[in-house]
Amino acid sequence: ATRALVSGAGTYGLVMVGDSITEYQTAKKTISSLTQSGGLATAACTGHGLNTGWQMIVGATQDGYNGRRYVTRVDANSFTYPVDPTIAATATTSGTIAVLTPFRLLDTSWFSWANARLGGRLQLLWNAGRGGYAAWQFDPANSTFLADDVLTNTAAAEVVVELGRNDITQGRSVAQIVTALTNIVTAILTAGKRVALCTIPPIMSGHAAYSVRNAARENQVNAWIRRYCLQAGKLRLVDVAARIQDPAGYGGRASYINGVDFVHPTPLGVRI
Repeated sequence: ATRALVSGAGTYGLVMVGDSITEYQTAKKTISSLTQSGGLATAACTGHGLNTGWQMIVGATQDGYNGRRYVTRVDANSFTYPVDPTIAATATTSGTIAVLTPFRLLDTSWFSWANARLGGRLQLLWNAGRGGYAAWQFDPANSTFLADDVLTNTAAAEVVVELGRNDITQGRSVAQIVTALTNIVTAILTAGKRVALCTIPPIMSGHAAYSVRNAARENQVNAWIRRYCLQAGKLRLVDVAARIQDPAGYGGRASYINGVDFVHPTPLGVRI
């Protein structure tokens, strides 16, 4: 069965977890205090660097403070935005309240193309991707990255996970990768969020880590991901590998993977 990432009316907020899975990046600034009086919230945020305009507020226990908000710059260390005057006068949090500011969105971002096709109905609440990182580094058994960047984001209902490429490059076994992905998905589902789990995209033969052995391990992990998405609840399969893999071999199609680093997709690759 296939489940749509977006169905029905309205917008959908996403968090992405992975390595360099997108060219959409966000700057994250911590809000040290957040209060409201008469329906106007005031945020203390040292050196926020913001101008008046739309921003994303995340992390407050009271949802009335969170979400995409039109903020007004007061000075270098504070800004305001309208809220429901009936919410608590002071925002609290179990983690960190922050403002997220997008600063780059290029044509090599799958998010850009997906959102264009969906008429702007996706909101990227936070890109928790970390360039060069592997699944084991996001595994909650090994770090707090997932808890800090994903599980405490109350505004996000859907989390897109694309990991495993760097694990293959680092020589980790299929069993190790499967364990890390299982722990990551289980933690996200336990937090009440849905997961879109991506298969590992192939690399080109020009990449230093390319080998038939690595490609075979990659295919084994992808086969497990496809089975896992059928078995586990609230999981959507995004079969990246099936779309951009060269059917005549182990690597990616030349038109879909760039010929500079032999791993990141071309604009055509992300559109597919």
